[in-house]
Amino acid sequence: MFIRQTKYILLFTICSILFSSCNDEMEIVNTPEDTEQETENTDKTEIVYKTLVITASANGTATRTSYEETGNTIKAFWSEDDFIYVGSPNTGLTEEVNIDAENSGFTKFTIKSLSEDKKTASFEGTVAVAQNVTKILAFFGDANYIKVNNEEVKLNFETQSQSINILNDIEKYELMTASAELSADETQNISLAFNHENAVFKLNVGAVSNVEKFNELTISFPDNQELGFYSNVTIKADGTKTFGSPVNSLKVILGDGKGSGAEFSAYCLLRTTVISAASKFNIKAIESKSSGDYIYSYNLKVSSPIIENKFYYTPELNLAIDNTLVGEGTEASPYIIYNVEKLKGLNNTSGVYYQLSRDLDFTNIAFTPITTFEGTLDGNGKTISNLTFTVGDGNGGIFGTNNGTIKNLTVDGGTVTKTGNLDNNEGTGILAGVNNNNISNCIIKNSSLSASLSSKGTDVGIGLLVGTNNSGKTISECTVDASRLSVNGTNNAHIGGLVGYNLTGNIKFSFVKSATNITYTSTASEANIGGLIGRNKGGTIEGCSTNINITTNEPDVTLKIAGFIGDAYFGEETTIKGCYTTGSLTFRGKQTYGGFAGSLGGGGKKILTNCYTSLNFVGGTDRAFCSSSNAVEATNCYFVKGTQSAAITNVVSSTVDNLKNKLSTFNKLIWDNYEFAIGPSDDEPLIIQKKQ
Repeated sequence: MFIRQTKYILLFTICSILFSSCNDEMEIVNTPEDTEQETENTDKTEIVYKTLVITASANGTATRTSYEETGNTIKAFWSEDDFIYVGSPNTGLTEEVNIDAENSGFTKFTIKSLSEDKKTASFEGTVAVAQNVTKILAFFGDANYIKVNNEEVKLNFETQSQSINILNDIEKYELMTASAELSADETQNISLAFNHENAVFKLNVGAVSNVEKFNELTISFPDNQELGFYSNVTIKADGTKTFGSPVNSLKVILGDGKGSGAEFSAYCLLRTTVISAASKFNIKAIESKSSGDYIYSYNLKVSSPIIENKFYYTPELNLAIDNTLVGEGTEASPYIIYNVEKLKGLNNTSGVYYQLSRDLDFTNIAFTPITTFEGTLDGNGKTISNLTFTVGDGNGGIFGTNNGTIKNLTVDGGTVTKTGNLDNNEGTGILAGVNNNNISNCIIKNSSLSASLSSKGTDVGIGLLVGTNNSGKTISECTVDASRLSVNGTNNAHIGGLVGYNLTGNIKFSFVKSATNITYTSTASEANIGGLIGRNKGGTIEGCSTNINITTNEPDVTLKIAGFIGDAYFGEETTIKGCYTTGSLTFRGKQTYGGFAGSLGGGGKKILTNCYTSLNFVGGTDRAFCSSSNAVEATNCYFVKGTQSAAITNVVSSTVDNLKNKLSTFNKLIWDNYEFAIGPSDDEPLIIQKKQ
């Protein structure tokens, strides 16, 4: 007969503890259904069983099932409804079963009597074991955690969950094991020395300044110690134990969190025999806030336990903020940016790799731009939000100058104010003032950049993503969405929805999306304003689009302005293919305007392939594609609205339906990851999208 249910108590708490083995004598009496049984194993070998009537007694404080906690002390007792499993694995089993299954080879022994202090218990029962079995095994715990096959018993805690309720978890998870030699008698007394196969750790955390609550707690062993937490241990029929592979750390999930100055506890399967007074544990607590994760740590040496039987430990821990960088700064093991302070502290970045591990909210947190970045920052798809800062003279952005690689990063709700001046080839953007290397898969959304310029250079860039993109450098798969750029003052600039000034750089598969606005109220003439780029002086622009609203309010200033590129008259050869613009352009007075480009031609050949504009105009409609246009080689380029007063070869008027019919022509560009598709409205007859 075997058990259906078990009261499980597995001990784990957060400091150091081990369950010491201890002798307890138990009286056991059990009545089998048959005095002798016969069965066959898988090899058809006859196995003869014998029935034993066993009396076992257990006394001593290390054997326990019920607990009472007072301060830093736990008292342990047997209770009237306790039971244990006694037997040996059924050698005829063909599959793994719970220990309370009728064919497991184990029988449930119920309690017979208790001493007055409840620290000595007697059990009785009967069990059938194979004739050749010389050792009896005994277990205390929940049958769901004790599995039996035809050779061994496995204690398995892979499904165990952690909580902060100490006594409840002790009573739920505690496991004890024992073994004893058998005699030839059918009725015999057995003394069992029980081992606790689990440990309890308990920590009293002292109050930590500025910490409201901890969300996670971890106990780990230093890497140089042969210690660890185990998910299983296997006991053979002869009592030999084998522990599974250990893990270095044990994590306690605290749900909604628990304040500093509180008590925490964790439970684990631990090889208690390897713990000594010289053992050390690393304690790490994490406070998670919108601005990031903040780590507090403490190194704990296991000194003399203060609770009976060495399984419970409660020092007060004075956790301190841990400012060390996680990772090695290499490509394989980047430094992890997990709070705003880590991002603000980037310096000496040359050749160093960084990665964001979570979103970072800068609400009410001061930020000073990082002057120069020379490493690799992988945003890992995470978002920096509500970041507000002011830029004085020189390059400005989250990164003033990027000489490294920035990728996979979103900036949401950024607010940047440019109050200082810019010199030639300098720039201001929300992500970077000047890009001297590579930026990819970055997003600016719900953000704003306002700039007021009064002196210094004329070739300066102001853009929502990047101010100036330098020679041969690449911006790819970046997006500006629902953001605002406003410029005033008395000095001109190159102003773009994505990039202000592209100095022979390359821009690919990047987009300025609807609800993005550029407003120019400056009194300075000679500015260049474009939905994607303010001034372009060479390079390759491919697979890009804009859906933007541009407004100028000064009728007496001379501007070059357009939905895609404000000015591309000067510079080296430029290739533009598979690009389009839509939205609206509102202007007054002397502006040189165009739907696609304000000024297109001049020095350096301009090669355009498969481009179109469907921009709406307020202020003039006779330059639907561009104004000046010498040195242009165009193929399959179209305008949907307005007229083109200056003829450009292969740039022609098209209806919306006719443009949609040219989908296959546009897709002859044969991009790896992008394609043209039919758009959602007449304002965007064709759109660029990732391949389905």
